[in-house]
Amino acid sequence: MFRDTIELKVDLLKSILILILILSHLFSNEDLTIHKKNVLILAPQQNSEYLKISKSLTNILASKSIELGRFNVIDRNQIKTIMEEQELQMSGMISDRDIVEIGEFASADDALLINIITFDQQGVPKKKKKENDEDEDSSLIEWVIKTSINAKINTIIPSIKYPNNIQTILQIEIRMLNIESGVSSNSFQISSEHTGGTKKASLKKTFEKISWQISKNLRSFYLISSEVIEKNGDNIIILTGKDLGLEEGNVFEINSPDREQTYKNRTIKLPGKSRGLARLITIGPSTSEAIIIRDWRTIKPGYKVNEMIYDPTAIDLNIKSIPDSNFALQLKYWPSPLKKISNAATIQIGSLRDSRGYDNAFLELGWETNLSILKLKRLKFFGGFSIPFGYIINSDDDGNSVYMLTSNCQLKLGANILTNEKTDIFFDVYYSIANSKSKIWRYNKTKEDDQGNEVNEQFSASWDSRGAPSIMRSKISLSLGIRFFDY
Repeated sequence: MFRDTIELKVDLLKSILILILILSHLFSNEDLTIHKKNVLILAPQQNSEYLKISKSLTNILASKSIELGRFNVIDRNQIKTIMEEQELQMSGMISDRDIVEIGEFASADDALLINIITFDQQGVPKKKKKENDEDEDSSLIEWVIKTSINAKINTIIPSIKYPNNIQTILQIEIRMLNIESGVSSNSFQISSEHTGGTKKASLKKTFEKISWQISKNLRSFYLISSEVIEKNGDNIIILTGKDLGLEEGNVFEINSPDREQTYKNRTIKLPGKSRGLARLITIGPSTSEAIIIRDWRTIKPGYKVNEMIYDPTAIDLNIKSIPDSNFALQLKYWPSPLKKISNAATIQIGSLRDSRGYDNAFLELGWETNLSILKLKRLKFFGGFSIPFGYIINSDDDGNSVYMLTSNCQLKLGANILTNEKTDIFFDVYYSIANSKSKIWRYNKTKEDDQGNEVNEQFSASWDSRGAPSIMRSKISLSLGIRFFDY
């Protein structure tokens, strides 16, 4: 009972200290992202023909801004009232100066502006299937008749040409204008195209694609900046949470604090050094827990954390040694290498020895999965498996260039050593648990059929009395390589 009371007091004291730290940061550090931005959304300077499109785009942008959780979107009716008071029209030509004035009246921090660069809808012919030679004459006559009729109709009602196969092209720019300074702080362009259906259906599909791209790019307009307020091993507490729309899995870069330095009687601010990367694992109302997934310098409370737009990616280059079976050069691409479980697309080329003692060139494509097991400072241990599919080239006893398809399943254990901020050296051991024993060699040959057309035929390889050679693949293989991170 006494021990429980002591633990309760310790937890309470710890919570009070964290609260004090949070409050001190809120009032002392202007660089922290602690509030949602108030934004107004407009589509100024648009042609009258684009009004309906502009309205739909502003609705999409407003919806995605709210979903992101970092923006308070000012009500459109409030903007309309302000514009009417300022004798401006929603559909008129509005300058950046007007927008700043509207934003000041609406207490906005920024304005999100949509500019339509290109918009076009027109009917296009559907792709036709190739017709046989014997139908060419009749098809030509039909085409002449249809073309003549369509040309006549289009002179009378040009808008109905291909009405059920409309191609919609839409390109827009979204720009952020700071209300206080009146300067554009960020922008991005996105485009979308859809072919098929009526005008309405085609436009709807185009809007869906545009909507997805807006959602993907909008986060770059308001990246979260915060601080480490507590550190326990590889776990850190940072000052940000659900109130700013964060989600589990978001990646942050950790940097030491900026420092001031006097140079020739002038005080300048030097940016802090990059220290490591952390991924959010638990999101609280105003604070969140993250785990350090990669660190190359010491990390301490008080250090800055800055949200990354994209997850780090990595490329591996390595030599894979296959005892008694030659070697391979391997390339791997990891879309998210720092997750607990990560996957890579793999490609390797090399040489494999067959049962006759000859070397055969091969190409393998596949995928690989890594499971993070243990992290000891700059050393990480992994387990996993790899499944490549191979294409092996040989020559049969008649001199034909033949090939064989294979597959292989391997378990792996490996270790990564962090050498610097964006480079690792790794060593892997592979063990084959399933290897195809195929001896089926084939080759393709082009022949002419009775009508003079070229056709491909597949033939089995020709071998002498020794029979078809098999591939001598060792159970164990070793790999040594270097990994390059991109972030």
